Amino acid sequence: MRCLEWSLAAVLLLVLVPGQALAGVQDTSSGVEDQTGAENREEDTGEPAAMDKGSVHDSTEEFSGPHGDGHDGSRLSDEAIPLQLEGFPQRPKPPIELGNHFLGTGTLWPGFELPTGAVWQPALIAFGSWRNAIQSLDNGTETRTEFRTRMDLFLNLQLSGSERLVVGIRPFDDDGNFTRYVFEGSEDSGFYDELDAGIETLFF
Repeated sequence: MRCLEWSLAAVLLLVLVPGQALAGVQDTSSGVEDQTGAENREEDTGEPAAMDKGSVHDSTEEFSGPHGDGHDGSRLSDEAIPLQLEGFPQRPKPPIELGNHFLGTGTLWPGFELPTGAVWQPALIAFGSWRNAIQSLDNGTETRTEFRTRMDLFLNLQLSGSERLVVGIRPFDDDGNFTRYVFEGSEDSGFYDELDAGIETLFF
């Protein structure tokens, strides 16, 4: 029945498809007929049909991968390759870095186990940003020239991979007023401190 169906389909294609497309149709039909014949032979004999040797990769054939270990070239190597940092600038060292280094390499400190069973690996790191600006503004009625500074400082106490305490302060500004030195403007020239030791960020 399958051969009859494919024969009818081939006849319809010969009638409906233009002559220039017949070459591709014939190639496709021959492949289908080979597959159909193989299936019929399998049904008649009860044995699996022989497969084309050229279409199946021999499982015993070894790959010649870049590692020379007989594995596929896409396989990851078992050789440990260090981080390639040639040409990259050195990482700035934090002002405070205690315990396991942030983004460091090498063996991690194993830490200690609490009575509850949790394992802590305490590490303390200080980081943040310090921005400074010298600015001058002429609004049409006066010219204001000043130096301003702002610091965002954070302390990160890492206890484990999922537990940490973060504290953040902004010591050089208070309620939107920045520590500054005024050179000229509506304010008297001089230094104005807006120091603030209050905690701005706190979470665990």
